[in-house]
Amino acid sequence: MGAEELYKSLSEGRDNFNSTYENTESSILNGDSYSVGNFKFKVQVYGFAEKGLEVSFKEVSGLESGIKVYEFQEGGYTGIHRFIERIQTGTLVLRRGIGNFNPLSKWYKETEEGRIVKLPITIMLLDERQKPVRTWNVEDAFPIKWIGPSLDAQGNQIAVEEVHFSYSGISNL
Repeated sequence: MGAEELYKSLSEGRDNFNSTYENTESSILNGDSYSVGNFKFKVQVYGFAEKGLEVSFKEVSGLESGIKVYEFQEGGYTGIHRFIERIQTGTLVLRRGIGNFNPLSKWYKETEEGRIVKLPITIMLLDERQKPVRTWNVEDAFPIKWIGPSLDAQGNQIAVEEVHFSYSGISNL
């Protein structure tokens, strides 16, 4: 995409944003764009089952993508040249209550034993009708860390495990 196409795309997005939010109440009633809460989401891990394994999670974090910039100062030039070096991603963290069904812990154990299996993970933010509002496709994910639950004899909380994943990129930002 060239600079002109990018500018046009961004301009159209800005115009749509402004027109959508001028009348928020009617936008919501008409089903147009609006903000949603972060508490309704679905996570699917592909590769465990034909249609993907849908697992319930308490929390998802680490959806990150950034651009690493290389700075170069040229002799005789007072400014700094900046070049894109690479895309950096975060560490995806999935937290869930411990139960009898434990596929992520088993996946981590496989990785720990040297059998690295990279799988796609899809995270969908849902609206009040359980329809996807945003979808993030995490590419080439594999578990790199497992943390077991904190146990407390006087506590009354659900035992929660967390699994950390390395991944190569996110699409559908």
